[in-house]
Amino acid sequence: MGGASLNIQLGNTPQGAMIKASGSVTGGLSITGLKLHDGNTALGPLGGDLGVSVITIKDTGGANLTLGASIDVVSDVGAAMGGASTPGGLVVTSTSAVGTNIMLQNVTLGSASSTLGDLELINVQTAGTKIAIMGH
Repeated sequence: MGGASLNIQLGNTPQGAMIKASGSVTGGLSITGLKLHDGNTALGPLGGDLGVSVITIKDTGGANLTLGASIDVVSDVGAAMGGASTPGGLVVTSTSAVGTNIMLQNVTLGSASSTLGDLELINVQTAGTKIAIMGH
């Protein structure tokens, strides 16, 4: 993870979150061979697949990926996200002010032979964006 840094505080968190991620991932982040399968039988006996050969994430105009995030376990995800009360979960907040380029190569949908091609998101601004992860 190159120069990435994670500061983890358990119990009282004077830094404002359980985990603070910062630093830089040399060469960016690359994920290969991603495949998600939907086994929902309502869609037919096989469901469908979403596949991506390579996902590459780097700073806009750079060769590395700057990290900036706060990760926290909360008792009320809805309140943390500015909405109605819900059960607890994990909230990830982006604190990075750097734009990000995201490249998805050889995206397939349905089956491995139904290629959509490549998808590139350029200069994605995520500062202040929150992602909530919770069960039911």
